[in-house]
Amino acid sequence: MGLALAVPARGAADSSLPPFIHNSDLLVNPKRPSVLYASFWIYGVYKSQDYGKTWRPVNGGLKNASVYALAMSARNPDVLFAGTHAGGMYRSIDGGSSWTEINTGLTTGTIWDLAVLPGEPETVYALTSPGLFSSRDGGARWTLEPGGVPGRAPDQQMTLLAVTTPRPVLYLQNGGQLFRWDGRWSEPMLSGVTPIRAMPVVVEPTSGALVVGTLKGLVRSVDGGATWNTVSGDIPLPNWLVYHPADPRMLFVGTDGRGLYRSGDGGRTFQRLEKGLTGPTSQKIFGLAIDPTDGRRVYAASHSIGLFRSEDGGETWSRPEQFPVPDLTELARATRALVVASPSPRAEPISSPPAEFLTHCNRCHGWTDPALDTRSDVVWRAAPIPRDWTETVRRMGRLAVLNEPQVESITRYLNTHFGAADAGAP
Repeated sequence: MGLALAVPARGAADSSLPPFIHNSDLLVNPKRPSVLYASFWIYGVYKSQDYGKTWRPVNGGLKNASVYALAMSARNPDVLFAGTHAGGMYRSIDGGSSWTEINTGLTTGTIWDLAVLPGEPETVYALTSPGLFSSRDGGARWTLEPGGVPGRAPDQQMTLLAVTTPRPVLYLQNGGQLFRWDGRWSEPMLSGVTPIRAMPVVVEPTSGALVVGTLKGLVRSVDGGATWNTVSGDIPLPNWLVYHPADPRMLFVGTDGRGLYRSGDGGRTFQRLEKGLTGPTSQKIFGLAIDPTDGRRVYAASHSIGLFRSEDGGETWSRPEQFPVPDLTELARATRALVVASPSPRAEPISSPPAEFLTHCNRCHGWTDPALDTRSDVVWRAAPIPRDWTETVRRMGRLAVLNEPQVESITRYLNTHFGAADAGAP
C-alpha cells in the first residue's frame, strides 16, 4: 500500500503539484447513512454528511495523516479507529471531529488493517508486521496475540476481516494466502487452490458461506474453508467484494485495473458497470460501500482518483461535487515530463525504464516509490526526496527474485531519474 508525494525531482521547474492519494477505507454510518467517511494515505480522514456529495477533512488531533486503515464501532458509529503508517493508532468518539492517540501496549507504529468484532464492539484487532494486536476495551490497551503473522513475510497488502458466524472469527489475507483466526491461526485455507487478492473476502448474508476473490475468479466454501467450489471465473483480478444489504443475490466486485462488476444471481454471472467511471486509474477499485437503507446508493473508491457515487445501483456514476483530491487526468502528463526530464547531475540519462523495471516494479504496487506507467502516461508515485536507491532495490529485489544484473540496471535507472545529486549512478 505504499505511496509517496508526487514532488518533482531535483531541478524540476514546478514544485506546486499536489500529492497523489491512495484510498484506504470507505465507511457508511449504518444509523445515519447520509454520513460517510473515507481515509486516504497522506490526506487523512474525510467526512461527508450529504450522501457523499461534498466532503471535508476531519483530522483534528491526528499527528500523522497517513491513514492506512479506518474502522467503525458497530454499537456507536461515531466511534472511529484510525491506524496510520508509522504514526500509531488513533480513536475518535465524536464522528471524527477530534482524535486521540491510543497506543498503550502497541510495539509498532504502522497499522496495516483494523477490524472491530460485529458482536463485540469493544473488541478491536490491529494487524501489524509483528503480528495481531487485540484490545478488549475499545483500544485503551493493546496485547500482542501469539503466533506472529502466518504465511510468508508480512506483506504491505495484508488485510483483515472480522465476522460472527455465529462465533467471532477473523480472516487474514497475506501474500495471496488466506488464514482464519479463532484464538490461533489456521493453516493456509486456500493452499493448492489459487492465490487470492487484496480484500475480496466476504460472508454471504443468508447462508454464511465464505466467498473469496482469487486470481481465478470467485470461489465459495460452505464448510469453513475445508473445501471450495468455483462461483465464477469471469471476474479478473477481484479486489473488493460487497453484498447488497437487502438482496443477498446482488454482489458488487471491484477489480485491480479491470473496473467494477455487479451480479444479480449471487455471483454466477456479472455485468460490467462503466458509465461515469472515468479517469486513468478509475478501473482500479480499492473500496466499495452500499447504503444499508437504500441499496441503490453505492460508493466506489478508485486508486489515485478518489471517490465515485451511484444513485441507481451502479448503472451510472458521478464524482463528488466538492472533493479536494487532484485528478490525475490533468496532472499525469505534466508530472511525468517533469520527473523524467530531471536526472541527477552525476548520473547518465536513460531515455526509458529498462525492461526489468517495467516487469518487476511498474506492475508491483508499492515496493518502489517512483513507478512510471509508460503505457498510459501516468506517474503513480515520484520520490518524496531525491535519494540513493541502492539499498531499496537490493532489499526489495530479494523479494522480487531479481538477479544481480537486474538489480544494477534498476538501481541505475532510479538513481538517474530520482536519485540524489551526490548519489551518482551505481
